[in-house]
Amino acid sequence: MDTSPDPLQRLSKHLAARRRDDIEGRPVVILAPVLASATRHVVQARENGAARILVITWGDGTGPLPEPDRITVHRLAMSPVRDVVDEVRAWQHLLRESDDGVGAVLDAFDPEARAVVIVALALGADSFYERRTYGARSETQERLEDKTLSRELWEAAGVPHAPEEVVPARLDEVRGAAARLDRGVGTVWSADASEGLNGGAVLVRHVTDDGAAAYEALAPHAERLRLMPYLEGVPCSIHGQVADDGVAVLRPVELVMLQPHGSDRFRQAGISSWWDPAPADRDQMRATARAVGEVLARRHHYRGSFGIDGILTAEGFRAHELNPRFSGGISALNKGVDVPEDAESRRLHDELLRRFTRRGADLDAASAFYRPKLRRRGAPPHPHDRRRGGGHGHESDLAPLRAGRGGAAVLRSALRPH
Repeated sequence: MDTSPDPLQRLSKHLAARRRDDIEGRPVVILAPVLASATRHVVQARENGAARILVITWGDGTGPLPEPDRITVHRLAMSPVRDVVDEVRAWQHLLRESDDGVGAVLDAFDPEARAVVIVALALGADSFYERRTYGARSETQERLEDKTLSRELWEAAGVPHAPEEVVPARLDEVRGAAARLDRGVGTVWSADASEGLNGGAVLVRHVTDDGAAAYEALAPHAERLRLMPYLEGVPCSIHGQVADDGVAVLRPVELVMLQPHGSDRFRQAGISSWWDPAPADRDQMRATARAVGEVLARRHHYRGSFGIDGILTAEGFRAHELNPRFSGGISALNKGVDVPEDAESRRLHDELLRRFTRRGADLDAASAFYRPKLRRRGAPPHPHDRRRGGGHGHESDLAPLRAGRGGAAVLRSALRPH
């Protein structure tokens, strides 16, 4: 029995043992958008004694691919993908077990139906062709993907948010709401989740006219539309992780959302961890994430990662949507520090991660304390160590582009760090 004094170490060892118990000697099936995204799952399955591995995916993607030994890859046919919503629909089709070819591949690979199925997709599935699934999203996470529910969370948490109205997808009602919300620079319309998860601002429009074109684009995909005023400011996001004993809050990131000149659509151009808001704004964003995380835990029994997108306006941060998952901003932050492989550096890194999970931990202070120690041991400097003061970290010279997001912002930037 493990007698480590650190409860997180005990939990980590317990979960590792459980994972090995579930996988050792059994076939493993991995459902992944692209083969490159399955690489770490393949490594873990091998380390835990998988008998053989099947990856079901749509293509190779970019990045390191799994070593080909003891792995079978089944590539699915996919209709042309125009955006992230098309990709999500393909995932949904797969998880509905609608492809007879997949069933035949599974039965040939695992005729006794003993396989462990790892779902590396942002969707839920209790089972897959009568095989147990791991890693799929919970019903709570799926339900909270509906952005029309966000306002209830903001109000329960007592955090500032943009005004909004949720109305049936009827043109007269939508136009009425737009007239009430418009502050002189238009409104932002977005579809609900009645067709399932959507993202990447695909079903979002910035409306400055009568809204006929936006309505024609959105109404076929929604039962209700959510409207907000267009907000001037910086599109950004704050993330947290809900655990049994509290909420760990990370630092803000910038959402680089561009709006081509003359278009009512937004283009998601990336996520920047170089951006560093003023301390008061950062504190407000982190307080928002902690308050919302506590509501998620208390009211929805939520556990895991989440993100809050919003606009940093002249009046402060205004939340506008919840992403109840391990979203892109967390992935960006996760790549922020390279740690040398010697034992002492790993010990310092692990201690920093433990600080991240403690109730009320100040992660900015923790990283500021440990980063110099890691750097002295050979880790490359963190981008924030090279910054000259605060600010957006971008020079302005892209006049034809405007950036915004869901209630978005005017931000002319060339994405060149100072």
